[in-house]
Amino acid sequence: MADHSEDGRACVALASLRDEICNRYARALRRVGPHYATRPWDELLETAGQATDAYLAVLCSGDWEPMDRFIGAIARKRFAQRFPMSEVQRAFTVFRELCHPELTARVTGGGMDDALSVLDRTVDEAIHRFSDTYQQLHLDEMNRQAAELAEAHTRLHEQYRSVEEAARIKGQFYANMGHELRSPLNAILGYTELLLDGIDGPVTEEQRRDLERIVASSRYLLKLINNILDMARFEAGRVEVDARPFDVGAVVVEARDTVAPLALRKDLDLRVDVPGGLRFTSDPDKVKQILINLLANAVKFTPRGKVVCTVRREGSELVLEVCDTGIGIAPEDRERVFEKFYQANRSVAGEYRGTGLGLPLCRLLAEVLGGEIGLESEVGHGSRFWVRLPESQLAAGGEG
Repeated sequence: MADHSEDGRACVALASLRDEICNRYARALRRVGPHYATRPWDELLETAGQATDAYLAVLCSGDWEPMDRFIGAIARKRFAQRFPMSEVQRAFTVFRELCHPELTARVTGGGMDDALSVLDRTVDEAIHRFSDTYQQLHLDEMNRQAAELAEAHTRLHEQYRSVEEAARIKGQFYANMGHELRSPLNAILGYTELLLDGIDGPVTEEQRRDLERIVASSRYLLKLINNILDMARFEAGRVEVDARPFDVGAVVVEARDTVAPLALRKDLDLRVDVPGGLRFTSDPDKVKQILINLLANAVKFTPRGKVVCTVRREGSELVLEVCDTGIGIAPEDRERVFEKFYQANRSVAGEYRGTGLGLPLCRLLAEVLGGEIGLESEVGHGSRFWVRLPESQLAAGGEG
């Protein structure tokens, strides 16, 4: 291989050892770092051959085109394989470490320093060109990811606007439907109770039983409507806490009276036990709703026996308990009963109708008040539901 430059000695010396250098280079690559250590031998041997030929093209004729092609290909490949740039840079320097002893042994006289200098400059330039290429790949990747992130952000913003609009429409729909459903239902309840009070004259026992069934069914339907609307408000994030001091006994009695017709129809013993004069600071409407749902749930799943509601203060907490002698809840269902629309006791689902929203709503109400809910149950021996609610911070400021 002819070369008329004064640096041709490096070319002549290394070209004659081309195959040996390739094999030694491939073995050395395995020791460069953990990423190279896992590559197949055939791949390392191919890479070593391409690198050696590219170096020789520069050393022998000053032609950088093969080296630039090799650098571009190896940079893209190692970048795709997520090689650290420093590990690939180290692989370039290994060629110098292999060739230095060979040049020292084969080039004599003053030409040795020139040959080593040519080799060093070539390797340094190759590393420089590789580093620029690798960094550009990183920059291109970062720009691509930034563009994808911006596009995803735009899509997410558009989806958020769509969801926000859908929530607004749903909220307006529920508000309108709430009014449209509650108004006639309250009218039915009001007129039926007037009939029971004898405003249009005495009613027979048979008529009274029929009217009481209308009242009970209307109240049950009103409770279902309220649960559905309240769940929708929770999902829309439109639930606010109106904490104020209230008479706990009065709230418990109101809840009992709401559920009493349902218990009367099943001839159940419905009791409440609350200390007289007990006052607490929280949202009384939400506390009453929790009690109504727990009592209604207990009445629904109690074929015979009793349902007892006990309320007491423990330190700064209000404890609500509802116990029944009903059918009980299997261990595998005790957590799932708090999931929306889940119906335990599916074998008797036709007998115990419902939306599956009462207990999930109790949990949401308890949590929004800063409390918690739980249960204990045994199949065939009834259940005990409990709720612990912390007193609102308004208590510290009195009732003013």
